[in-house]
Amino acid sequence: MNIILCDKEGYAITNFKKNELNDKVGEETVLIDVGTDNNISKINAKNVLLNIIVDVENLNDKQKEKVIRNIIKIRNSCKRKNIKFGIELNDKIVIANFSNELTESYKNNEIFVALNVLLYDNIGEKYNYLYGKLCDYLDDKFYNNNLCEFRDNVCLAKRNNGAVMGCCHYYKNKYLGVFLPSKFVLCKYNKDGKCTIRCLQCKLFTCDELRKKGIKYTVNNVVLIKVFFNLLQKLIIRISIFTPQEQVVKRLLMTR
Repeated sequence: MNIILCDKEGYAITNFKKNELNDKVGEETVLIDVGTDNNISKINAKNVLLNIIVDVENLNDKQKEKVIRNIIKIRNSCKRKNIKFGIELNDKIVIANFSNELTESYKNNEIFVALNVLLYDNIGEKYNYLYGKLCDYLDDKFYNNNLCEFRDNVCLAKRNNGAVMGCCHYYKNKYLGVFLPSKFVLCKYNKDGKCTIRCLQCKLFTCDELRKKGIKYTVNNVVLIKVFFNLLQKLIIRISIFTPQEQVVKRLLMTR
């Protein structure tokens, strides 16, 4: 798995040891080792290639955030100085190399996603890609690990109190909507027991039972949300419950 395609067509990352990578990098390219601590003040080259020297699959969230912020600083510095970001290899533009071996789970890694986010110059495409990947990330956490402990289509919280209505329901008043609660209703986007939209705040929601287990996702502890969205955008995500992706992204674009 030496050359890995990025999610954006035409781009790739590589997975070589540094000594193997040196043979593929031209004299005009500077190889920048990226870890949790970088001095990026002196970049003077025609081309720059990132070499991720940390084991990205064994970092904690704080370390991942540091690596991503360092990558963003280097990318921004390259833009200001008109330095080409990446090298051409096998008809692809390689933007980074991971010097530690990657497993099949690399596509869900926040650092890999962040590298892809930086490839989008169109802000609308960037936000749609990022929003979708955040939804995928949370789906992976909840579904693949069965965090809600579903059994016969009933979650842990509702199984413990004998109820069947859960986090896809909310109180709604006939005239004033959610502002004057009176009736417990099912989200209109829930069809045949399945959600038909991608709503980030719905996916972030953790009930009391999950929090008792130490599981809690918020706009302040998911790495990619912390790095790429400002305070107002985080508030918009928090209040945009039961809302389709296209509507939320539109609001995010207005407040960037």
